[in-house]
Amino acid sequence: MPGLPLTVSACAGADRTVVSAVSHQLVGLPGLTPGWGTHCGNQLLDDSALPAPLLSHVRDTTRAVGDVLRRHGFRGVFGLDLVINDGTPVVIEINPRFQTVASLAQAAETAAGLLPLLGLHVLACLLPELPPVRAMTRPVPRLGQLVVHARRPGHVTTLPRPGYYRLAEEGPLELIEPLDRPGTFDETALPDPLPRQEAGTALVWPHASPGPVLPGDELALVQTGHHLCDVSPRPALGPWTRSWTERLLTHEIRTTTGDPV
Repeated sequence: MPGLPLTVSACAGADRTVVSAVSHQLVGLPGLTPGWGTHCGNQLLDDSALPAPLLSHVRDTTRAVGDVLRRHGFRGVFGLDLVINDGTPVVIEINPRFQTVASLAQAAETAAGLLPLLGLHVLACLLPELPPVRAMTRPVPRLGQLVVHARRPGHVTTLPRPGYYRLAEEGPLELIEPLDRPGTFDETALPDPLPRQEAGTALVWPHASPGPVLPGDELALVQTGHHLCDVSPRPALGPWTRSWTERLLTHEIRTTTGDPV
């Protein structure tokens, strides 16, 4: 169905449904995947990104779906995929689970001092009523993420370590801060919940494991402190997104033959 694809994160409790973040879903972008309908990432939207009546309709639709789910006994976080077709939100898919974009919603809510999505999920599974939830009063951070997929078959031997990276002028990405250090867990040492805002930096998470991959398989997730492209149905990738994708495929994700997958 043509239109603007959106994903809404929400939580169904015993007494009500709480709607969290609305995001623009990136689907089937040629620079990131060979698949036409493959999920390629998200970028969080604030109230200025869509007309107020449309945004209200999107949230009301999500709340109505959540109320049906909770009446059937479902508790916790779910994601709703919609397409805005001729100004009307059309439900495409219900995902009764945490979606990847939930980490961006969690980061934005934590930074704003709100009860985050993961906390709501736990309380929805334990309590007969969800506690009062404050709405976001500050602008929603322009967080974005992209999923890099294999373009051709191959055998992966090396993947990037999870961590913060900087895009160098040329060659491999520069690892600023690894997030897989061994040792005792120390919650005070956790990084800022928001992906870093500096130009040319991003948080990289490997999604694949060493071994054979096929076209369309997920290789890595890249999370940023800014949007990746225009808010439109099938946006063109900007220079930043193209550069990160190419550096990952040519320098960080290595194969037995040395050719990018």
